[in-house]
Amino acid sequence: MATILIVDDQPNILLVLKKILLKQGHKVLQTTDPFEVLDILSSRQFDALITDAKMPGINGFELVKNIRRNSKLKNLPIIMLTGKRNAEDVQRGIDAGINGYVIKPINAEVVIQKLDQVLGKQNGVLTGRLNKVAVAMPVSWKFNTEVIEVNEAGVVVRTNAILPIRSQMTLNDGFYAALGITLAALVINEYTSDLSQAGFFTVTARFVALSVEDKAVLRAWIAKAANPVAA
Repeated sequence: MATILIVDDQPNILLVLKKILLKQGHKVLQTTDPFEVLDILSSRQFDALITDAKMPGINGFELVKNIRRNSKLKNLPIIMLTGKRNAEDVQRGIDAGINGYVIKPINAEVVIQKLDQVLGKQNGVLTGRLNKVAVAMPVSWKFNTEVIEVNEAGVVVRTNAILPIRSQMTLNDGFYAALGITLAALVINEYTSDLSQAGFFTVTARFVALSVEDKAVLRAWIAKAANPVAA
């Protein structure tokens, strides 16, 4: 359970978000006034903030910048709601300091998934508990892409592509063969700017409907790749 502050100038959006979050067992505070946010955040401990991008007086991008200037709030997980999905707005949000974004209209599954990610969870499990290994595996896809991490839930790739959250990607057959698992689609969960290479993004994606057998094979592959000497 987390304590979450939500801010949007539209009460109907706040109502939808609040219902979604309360159903997950979270505590929720809300405001329609973005100018109150800093005072509210300073008044008690919050685990995350969900803010709209477009609000009167001060937009979400400027609000996030102001929050990040506060040393006590620099690590607060922030999700931005936006009606736009173009690369420029995604990058603008990343530059401001958001940890994730949700495209309107609001989808409950996406909100829950994104919140789990920024709170340090994946598929309801703390990501720190997942077996994973850093790799450097060039793969064939529609865009310039390299897998940089394989974990039990999915992969992390570096790419110059921008695709909508929840869209699917399937890497080349050789990648799955190298892991020893059946070809499986990946659903994109999150984009972050790759500071090491201009114009590139780090993308987190999870496997869809991976079988129990393939999960066991993947777990063994990760263990072997993480400790090749012992293997």
